[in-house]
Amino acid sequence: MANYVHYQEYFKTFLGGWSFENGDKTLTIKKIGEEEMYDAETGGKKKGLVMHFEELDLPMVLNVTNCEAIADVTGSDKIADWIGRKIIVGTSRIKAFGKMHDAIRVRNQKPDETEFICEECGTVLKSAAGKQPSELAEIGKRNTGRVLCLSCMKKAKEEQSA
Repeated sequence: MANYVHYQEYFKTFLGGWSFENGDKTLTIKKIGEEEMYDAETGGKKKGLVMHFEELDLPMVLNVTNCEAIADVTGSDKIADWIGRKIIVGTSRIKAFGKMHDAIRVRNQKPDETEFICEECGTVLKSAAGKQPSELAEIGKRNTGRVLCLSCMKKAKEEQSA
């Protein structure tokens, strides 16, 4: 059996508040479409708008609040214009259904979309370990004097230790 940190991870097929407990993530929108999902009110099924990301396996169910934030960040209310764009996703504490919850929220700020290229292997740095590419580039420069991807940073650290 896989290791689950939160019981919800076992039952859910969509992202939840627990997905962002290590902080906000910069994510690239891969695709958006209508999908069938469980309806807690009726116990049956319903359709909803769902967004998939390049960086994550689980998709995110969209609501009006998050769609409006994506439209603001991308400058377009057309779903087709959102594909390939980066957004910042995290959680906000809200009251819903009579209880407090960590709701997934698209941040109303543009992520840093500057491309950083690894000076060792030539790959484009992607968000990893809860860090944006700009942060990873800065860590690489600070530790090695060069912009490096995580893999090359690890190799450089091993070489320095040897």
